[in-house]
Amino acid sequence: PRRNAHQLIAHALLDWGEPGTAPAARDHLRAVLAEPPFPQSARQADLLVTLGQLEAETGEPARAAACYDAFLARAPRDGRAGTVRTLR
Repeated sequence: PRRNAHQLIAHALLDWGEPGTAPAARDHLRAVLAEPPFPQSARQADLLVTLGQLEAETGEPARAAACYDAFLARAPRDGRAGTVRTLR
């Protein structure tokens, strides 16, 4: 599905891209988030944390906060929840 392609491209940009690829990766992850949620809770949680970090990095603090809030609502017991709360 399209969602998987967007996620793959975003992670390739982040893992192997040149400096300055964060906005493009962010846009691909926004497209993933616009699709129905992943059935695997951990995968959706990873998406929300990564997108939140990219939103913050690219100057979108309100969008970052929305991602972090969605993550905390979905995975309050996740090991990253404490850190995410401090980013919120």
